[in-house]
Amino acid sequence: MHPLYAPVRRAAKCYVSSHRSSLHCLTQAFAILPDDIESLIPSRRAPASTCPYKTHIAKSREEAIIEHENLTDTIQIFTDSSGHDRKIGAAATLFRAGATPRTLCFQLSTEKEHTVFEAEEVGLTLAARLLVTERNLTFPISISADNQAAILSSGSFHARPGSYLADRFRRMMQKTAKEHPDFNITLHWSPGHEGVHGNEEADKQAKLVAIGKHHNSQYSALPRYLQHGSLPLSISALKQAHHKETHTRWTRIWAESPRYACLYQLDPLILKRSFVKLTAKFSKCLTGLLLSLHSCHIPLNIHLHRLGKTNSPRCPHCPMTNESIHHYLFDCPHYQRERHILACTLGRQATFLPYLLADAEATPHLTRYVNATRRLKSMLGEILMPALEPD
Repeated sequence: MHPLYAPVRRAAKCYVSSHRSSLHCLTQAFAILPDDIESLIPSRRAPASTCPYKTHIAKSREEAIIEHENLTDTIQIFTDSSGHDRKIGAAATLFRAGATPRTLCFQLSTEKEHTVFEAEEVGLTLAARLLVTERNLTFPISISADNQAAILSSGSFHARPGSYLADRFRRMMQKTAKEHPDFNITLHWSPGHEGVHGNEEADKQAKLVAIGKHHNSQYSALPRYLQHGSLPLSISALKQAHHKETHTRWTRIWAESPRYACLYQLDPLILKRSFVKLTAKFSKCLTGLLLSLHSCHIPLNIHLHRLGKTNSPRCPHCPMTNESIHHYLFDCPHYQRERHILACTLGRQATFLPYLLADAEATPHLTRYVNATRRLKSMLGEILMPALEPD
């Protein structure tokens, strides 16, 4: 329904040799094939529609286990999903008193194409399929899943990746409800890995099918939409895979940079966005100060002389010494009083540059030192200090 859908679809089908548009370049660069990706429908269903089944989520794991032990339903179905070697599988197992358990399982593919949430929803549709093929249904019936988001998704009006699977489960339940006047099904939350026999059995089957597609149930026994053997690619999974690949590539390129070694010595966690997290709530002036100290591009004479802004790189108080960051913070006798205050506050850590630049506890004291020396005030002005955390 989006106005750009048709142009993007046309651009993705053919990478023309001349007069390429931005859409041609984008779809080619990121390998976008709209026909292979799931569609999000803005209006999932009519506002007045009602859910044929009931949902129940216990307040705690302990309460959920007790409720499960007290269930007396003749038919109980358990669903679960699992991953193995970056592949995702889903399974549903039907237990009926006096009968052999029946299981349906399906492998969705790799985690680059699908998510665990999708697998949970597929497990619910497998449970609905087991009900359709079960003879002489006796109500009430309970369906248990260990993912609360999957349980609540079918009752939501908000469109999100994977919601088409929740809508398919809802339609399958509606069809079953029309065929059985005494329809009474409750969707329960069953916490995983808590010794619940049904949940453990479903988890075992899900892990087995995640190992390989040869463990899939017969296609004729699966819901019709799974008989084609594959699902539309998940938008969430594709985004996550793209971000992960981009981060891996950026990490490799950055590690090969000549500036990496210097910055890594100051902050070993810089590749984990430590600087961004540190300065998230700082003022622009304070962030600029820390960035200048990290990159050595700070208005001290050694840097200003390199730019041709001063006649000499020497310290204005020490004629025989260059005014470097190390000299300004740790050696210059002119700032001995300010440095003494810093040392009394931080102790031996006051002489450790990586600590001063990368630790949130040291930032307010470093800011106080810079303001007290007044050396950078003409360039940076008075720097507002971040609030100190209470002890």
